[in-house]
Amino acid sequence: MADPVGDVLSQVNESLKNAQNETEKYRATPAGMAVAYSSIVIMALFPIVYGSFKSVTHQRKQKESGEKPETMTQKDAAMFPVIASGALFGLYIFFKLFSKEHINLLLAGYFFLLGIMALAHIMSPSMDHVLRRLLPSKLYRWEYHLSFQACPTSEGENEGEGQLT
Repeated sequence: MADPVGDVLSQVNESLKNAQNETEKYRATPAGMAVAYSSIVIMALFPIVYGSFKSVTHQRKQKESGEKPETMTQKDAAMFPVIASGALFGLYIFFKLFSKEHINLLLAGYFFLLGIMALAHIMSPSMDHVLRRLLPSKLYRWEYHLSFQACPTSEGENEGEGQLT
């Protein structure tokens, strides 16, 4: 018969050896690093290039239709550094006041809600199609109509501000 204490000790030693191997720092290969960095560069450049082309086509359409293009005024350009500095200072204060755990919890909740909303937006056309087939039209579609009408202004109000009913 085998020694039970020796068997237990050998199993413990083997599991400790496996645990040490699993917690060892993973060393990236050059091929893996190349894939990671190239994908980051592509993901950074693609939206910039795509947005640039969309901006040019949008400006052409605005010129053809005679619509005034949206531009920044000098006041907007002057206020940008002030607003950006305020935002950065606010982030600095936020990270100084709250602990890492609270910030991680807040970000996890934010990205969870963002993911749910994105998934709902992506899935809505297919779910719409499925629900139209499964449910009768009386149960599935209700139409709501909301209309706003401007009432004549009373004498005490400004001309541009009518009452909505």
